[in-house]
Amino acid sequence: MTRKMRCGLGTGLVLVAVAGVIAIHHAGILQAAPPFGQSEDLAYASKLWQALEHNDLVGDHAIFAMPYTAGVHQKVLMMLGRKIEVDGHTGTVLVKKMYQGEDISVEKVINNPQRNLAIVAVMFQRQAGYDPDHHNWFYVRFDNEGKPTAPMGVPFAGRVPKCISCHQAAPGNDFIYSFTR
Repeated sequence: MTRKMRCGLGTGLVLVAVAGVIAIHHAGILQAAPPFGQSEDLAYASKLWQALEHNDLVGDHAIFAMPYTAGVHQKVLMMLGRKIEVDGHTGTVLVKKMYQGEDISVEKVINNPQRNLAIVAVMFQRQAGYDPDHHNWFYVRFDNEGKPTAPMGVPFAGRVPKCISCHQAAPGNDFIYSFTR
């Protein structure tokens, strides 16, 4: 194969690839997902964790609520909610603590709430304009020490599509499942 043939072949493949991307884009197959897990999301998540600690929603001295079992997550859960201030904005925060481990039970969580804490899933309602299409919720999934987890390679912090897609189906059009406010 001559050099000219290789260049022509390479150019042809690039043009086919570009045409394919354009066709997919125009067909609506590529949907722009809100960015998440970026440095600004992680910085905000850090401020949020500090506010959770300050308000005794996480940590060794956290407020204790009655744990319960839930089918959706197949774990023992504990739910807390209130208004807190993060970075000068006061908003509603919902904290879902997820406990797991061998033979996890409500009784085990009551006896030692920090021992089997695996995930702290948090929703914080940020200021108007943050994400108006999704009620301005900021989502983050922390480990038990306050570090955002990255179950799919990107930290779950910010406008997390997986969280949004589940919570937008919640009754009441407020993205909240069965929680008395």
